[in-house]
Amino acid sequence: MRKGENTMKEKKQIRAPHVFVLIMIMIICATALTYILPAGTYNRYVDETTGTTLVEDGSYQQIEQTPVDPFKMLQAIPNGLVDATSIVSLVLMYGGAFGIINSTRVIECGIASSIEKMRRFSVLILPVIMILFSLMGAMLGISESCYAFIPLCIMLAKAMDYDAIVGFAIVMLANMIGFTAGPMNMYTTGIAQQIAELPLFSGIGVRIAVYILLMAITIMYVLWYGARIKKDPTRSLMYNANAAEKEETIESKYSAADFTPRKKLTMAALLLGFCGLIFGIVGLGWWEGSTIGGYLLGMSIVVAAVDGKKPNEIAQGFVDGAKGVLMGALMVGFARAIILILTEGNVIDTVLFYASQIISRTSSSVAAAVIYVFTFFFNFLVPSGSGKAAIVMPLIVPMADMAEITRQTSVLAYQLGDGPTNLFWPTAAMAPLAMGNIPYSKWFKWYLPLTIVIFVVSIIITVVCAQMGYGPF
Repeated sequence: MRKGENTMKEKKQIRAPHVFVLIMIMIICATALTYILPAGTYNRYVDETTGTTLVEDGSYQQIEQTPVDPFKMLQAIPNGLVDATSIVSLVLMYGGAFGIINSTRVIECGIASSIEKMRRFSVLILPVIMILFSLMGAMLGISESCYAFIPLCIMLAKAMDYDAIVGFAIVMLANMIGFTAGPMNMYTTGIAQQIAELPLFSGIGVRIAVYILLMAITIMYVLWYGARIKKDPTRSLMYNANAAEKEETIESKYSAADFTPRKKLTMAALLLGFCGLIFGIVGLGWWEGSTIGGYLLGMSIVVAAVDGKKPNEIAQGFVDGAKGVLMGALMVGFARAIILILTEGNVIDTVLFYASQIISRTSSSVAAAVIYVFTFFFNFLVPSGSGKAAIVMPLIVPMADMAEITRQTSVLAYQLGDGPTNLFWPTAAMAPLAMGNIPYSKWFKWYLPLTIVIFVVSIIITVVCAQMGYGPF
């Protein structure tokens, strides 16, 4: 009887497909689209004022079908890795640098020495951290530079009895929400407004209100989830139900006594290094991944040397750290293959053309909502905020004029459709998730309810702005 029951349970269990299986399905679907959709292209030109490549409105023309055959589909995977070399190397460099830092165990020892205080104020600590990272996106347009803080905040979250998802969310999700509202974000708001010929950062009052609203929703969601898993750790999406024994906590492995004078000196070097990183990002404009990666590598070696690590130990720490993020780095290249296939098949401009036809024939309120929805889904194909602005805004602006909605509303609809989806679609989310060793399937399950809420709220915002004539024009 028991054997039969066990058999029934095994039959009922449905294993989620491996993330590489999901990406391969997407690659096959993208290839199929190159056979189904007509091929087409827009003329493009370089704007001498901004230096950006823009799309010429009304220049779309269908061209000879260019379907991607099965062999070229497979070639797109290694080509995707090559095309995403900068991001892949960035993830591996970050992972290796933090592997060196982790080999010192200075963070765990420091957390163990003050763990009770942190737990007592965790409800306050999480929102404060989230607001700080959101402001980096909202005011400075900083996004990828925040990857460096993901492992640190995950450790901090785990020490406060949360999980890796909470640690990831307080950095990247908060940053992306700030990036979305973008009161003074040059990379989406600034570029889109310049293309729309609006005064730079005009309409900032509405964007600040949007920032406050979206951040309030996000903070409440993170705190709600955190409270659930604190009460019952098995409700964590990262909880491994099949593990033989529960993962050791920081305080079970380390104590305040482990935070020796040598460790305190190491911690001082680490904190000084992070202060230098923040200054470099904010003050010196270190927004290139190679610059931050090189700095982190040098900083991690100095921290390990202060801790007394030998060269071989430092090297092994780097290797271990890089191994930990290797799968995520590979996912970035696989996801990039989807974009390469659609580009080679010349169907991206076709999607853009048909969307523009729909938008231009609708009422003002519907047009504003359609611009948002279009950007939401188009972000799967072109994750870059500034790159996407250069592609779609030259088409959205005349469509907004024809639909009698203000250009400012069209810019806001574009912003709202761009930001949150950078952590929703795998083509954009794989790299930061790799830094936290968080499976995309787990993150998707956690993020989907919040995405739906933000989706509905964003449509309401765009429709209201269309009705009120959000301007100056």
